[in-house]
Amino acid sequence: MSTPSPWLLLSGTGMVLVAVLGTFIATRASRSMWRPLAIGAGAWVVAVLLKMIWALPTNAIVRQGLLRVAGASLGKPLYWAYIGLLTGVFECGITNRILGLL
Repeated sequence: MSTPSPWLLLSGTGMVLVAVLGTFIATRASRSMWRPLAIGAGAWVVAVLLKMIWALPTNAIVRQGLLRVAGASLGKPLYWAYIGLLTGVFECGITNRILGLL
């Protein structure tokens, strides 16, 4: 197995930088922005925790099943799509739902 490239850290670091910079700019423009940002951050943390609770026991089972049923050439992309869907459902859908209840 090969060592992952350090360049893989660039996208994650960029996403964090965008969030920190956006928060900094928004809160500098208006002190009243802290509350909505804190609520949104809390909703996202809850959504990520729920995603982890779902993913930790199921990811290996789904991956093995997809590889067995679809083979490696199709199973791997299907698994990546599944991981992307988890992010969409949990980090976008649940966060949106939590914030919609407020």
